[in-house]
Amino acid sequence: MIIIDDIEQGTPEWKLLKAGVISASNLHKIISAVNGEYSKQADKYVIKLISERLTGEVDDDYTNAYMERGREMEAEARDWYRMTHSEAVRQVGFVFRDESRLVGCSPDGLMEDRGFETKCVIGSTMVSYLLGDEQSIVNEYKQQVQGGMWITGFDYWELLIYHPSFDPLLITVKRDDYYCRKIEMAVARTLKDMNDKIKRLGK
Repeated sequence: MIIIDDIEQGTPEWKLLKAGVISASNLHKIISAVNGEYSKQADKYVIKLISERLTGEVDDDYTNAYMERGREMEAEARDWYRMTHSEAVRQVGFVFRDESRLVGCSPDGLMEDRGFETKCVIGSTMVSYLLGDEQSIVNEYKQQVQGGMWITGFDYWELLIYHPSFDPLLITVKRDDYYCRKIEMAVARTLKDMNDKIKRLGK
């Protein structure tokens, strides 16, 4: 695990750092949550990664009001966790799995032995989560959370669902070694596909 903590998430430097890198937040594009099958979206994601690797530019800078709201509330959610658990949450820019720097994640925080991810959702989503079952929520973010554990080597990840009008929902997710192996295989297949296509381009 290589931690980059001198670059702030969302900045141009951060975007450049992760250009062409398979990220945990995009693992849903190469692996399914239910049975770990290779995704039909993978080819499109590979093309995007190749473009970023060869140009150094991130060609997808999409954002919307919900995403901006989530970013603004992230600090509030992190502060709630710090106060209620008396545990320091370290903010980092990016975490690479290893020296190859081909795979990584941008956690909302790191603790000594676990990662932290918060989802600052809209009211209707929060209500549906509170009325639903915990496993469905875990499955919705499975690729990202299990990917974070595969990348960092941690055995646990704190998933905080947050909306200021409701009591936060905190779920401690345990590492699924079988699914992490599925992630590793999907990532290896994606990287091979990337390299094969780059050779076809003569690069």
